[in-house]
This record gives sequence, C-alpha cells and structure tokens, in this order.
Amino acid sequence: MSKFGLTKTIGSWSLEKYKLLRIMYLKHLEANTGRKSVCVDAFAGCGTYYLQQAEKPKKIDGSPLIAAKMKPGFDKLVFIESDKTVFDELKHNTKRFKPTLYNADAHEILPQIIPELMAKNTSVAMFLDPCSLDLPKELMHELAEIPRLDLAINFLSSFVHRTAHTEKGRNDINKLYGHSAWQQTTGKGTIQKHANQYCKVLHSIFPYVTAPMSVLNSGNRAVYHIIMASTYGK
Repeated sequence: MSKFGLTKTIGSWSLEKYKLLRIMYLKHLEANTGRKSVCVDAFAGCGTYYLQQAEKPKKIDGSPLIAAKMKPGFDKLVFIESDKTVFDELKHNTKRFKPTLYNADAHEILPQIIPELMAKNTSVAMFLDPCSLDLPKELMHELAEIPRLDLAINFLSSFVHRTAHTEKGRNDINKLYGHSAWQQTTGKGTIQKHANQYCKVLHSIFPYVTAPMSVLNSGNRAVYHIIMASTYGK
C-alpha cells in the first residue's frame, strides 16, 4: 500500500493499455523535436497501482508516471484528477516531476487550457481514460481545435454494452455518440460494433483516427478499446 493507503489493484490487461500509451507518447515526442511538448492526462488517477497476480502484488506506474518518465521527455506535464483523495496521492507520487496539477473536473479545466495548447510551436499528447462514459461529443469538437494534438482514448466498450439497457446508460451513450442510432447495435460482436461506431464519430471530427485496438482480459474478452486520433494534417 502507499503511504496514503489508497493505491489500487488493476488487472494484467492494463499492461497492454500502458504499452500502447508509451508507443503513442514516444512517436509524438520523436515527431515533434524542436517544439514545446505538452502531455495532458485528463483523468489521471493516483499514479501508481498494484498488478493482480498469483504471487506478491507488483507495483507499476500508472499513466501519469509513464508520461513523466518518457525519454525524450515532455516539456510540460498537466495532470487532472477530480477526486480529492486520489488527487492527494497523485500529487505525492508525481511531485519530483513538478507537473501542473488540477484537483477539478476535466470538463471544466480542458476548455480553460485549450488556448495555451493551441500556442505556436506547441505540440500536445493527451490521454483520456475516464471511469465512466464521460466523454461527450462536444468535448471532442473542442479538443479538435488544437492544431497539433495526438489523442489516446480508453473507450469503455464493454461498459457501453453493460449499461445500454438502463435509461441513464442510454442517455450517457447518446451524449458520447452525439446520436441515438447506436441503439440499433445488437447481436453477436456488439462490443466490437460499439467501438467501431465510436471510431466513426471520431472520424467526423478528427482527420486521423486509428481502428479500435482491443484490450482483452484473462478470459480473452474485450474489456475496452484504445482508440487514437490526431489533428495533424487538418
């Protein structure tokens, strides 16, 4: 446990998520030599986790520390976390890297810092990893105004599938997609279909979007999908 007694346990499938994130960060940094590089982790979490395994739990870096330890490094780190208890641990775990920290809702902070992220000769790598379906389409349109943005999204496709039968779930998913046509998505392969549909939404906003990359649990079922988008070439 951490000194705060908070550090959480995560499944081994998270390692694949972090592997893909490292690849995006590295490619972004290599492609933007000479620019001021900014990394924004909008749902940062506490910074460290314990990996579930049969033997002694292994402590691993979460996304904020992955960004902070990149070589070559980012010129500026921006970490946003709304939960005060989680934020306090994030602050402790990342203090030696001197990030800019916000204990606030990402939906309030991101619009405020977008003008800075649009500055000349600035490049931005951003990670969106919410614990719910809290990525309304309107937010994506705002982020698409950043001229040099590489964006990684942890799309909770299995969560979409599980909550689609509830009224709240349907309302949240409508905001996520910006329409209700997704409700016709049923049958075999529904989880993958949800991810494919979200990619279509992103394609209508960003000039470049990857195919959804499945992250599988120990039962070989998709837990979520990593999708990357970019404004380069816009």
